[in-house]
Amino acid sequence: MAFNRSLRHHTLRASAVLPLFDGIFAVALTLIAFNVPDMLAMGMGAHQLLVSLLAYGVSALVVVVYWFKLRRLIGLCRFLHLPQMALLAQAMLTICLYPKLVSLVLLYGQEPGTIFVLTRGQLANTAFLFVLFLFDTICLLFAWTLVIKNDGQNRHQRILRHAIRTQLYGFLLLAVMALLELFSPWFNGQYVYLVPIVLLAEEIGLREVAHPMAPIVPPSAGGKQLSADV
Repeated sequence: MAFNRSLRHHTLRASAVLPLFDGIFAVALTLIAFNVPDMLAMGMGAHQLLVSLLAYGVSALVVVVYWFKLRRLIGLCRFLHLPQMALLAQAMLTICLYPKLVSLVLLYGQEPGTIFVLTRGQLANTAFLFVLFLFDTICLLFAWTLVIKNDGQNRHQRILRHAIRTQLYGFLLLAVMALLELFSPWFNGQYVYLVPIVLLAEEIGLREVAHPMAPIVPPSAGGKQLSADV
């Protein structure tokens, strides 16, 4: 029955996509860790070594937070429609670029430069920020599809709308960092450490709204899934 529905409406069960989604993000984390020995073999001083290790840890945290944000949205769907499948495909392609961009930022990201004086560091930082913008946009659009199609329960629509507003604030903060990166010669690799703070602040803001609204439901399958995902 579900197979016939998928053929007729061009949909796919969300549960069928989750193993691939989780696997891609696991590979991204593995690739970030795989690049660490290459950085350690370059004769860095103790300070540079600690900074590089910290940046790798922070970058891995960004991957985990983005995985959690998007997976939670997928968990609110029973079936994925074509626009949602396209957004997920783009998200998985985007996260595959992330580990290489992290390496480029650590190698060249501290080089000064502006949009008027392009350097390797400026190009690496701009590409890194573009990937973050792209992934943030994918999460926003996916949440909008849930609101428009009303895939989530009605009692979760307010939480979804608040999540969109909260992420828009985070998006604006990322935009401010991008402008500083492009036009200020002194702001180079600092944003690497600021991005996870912005993402975690979004999650804290969402939790403050989600917890008071969490309904007390009997232990049914639907109630378990929705209360866990939100």
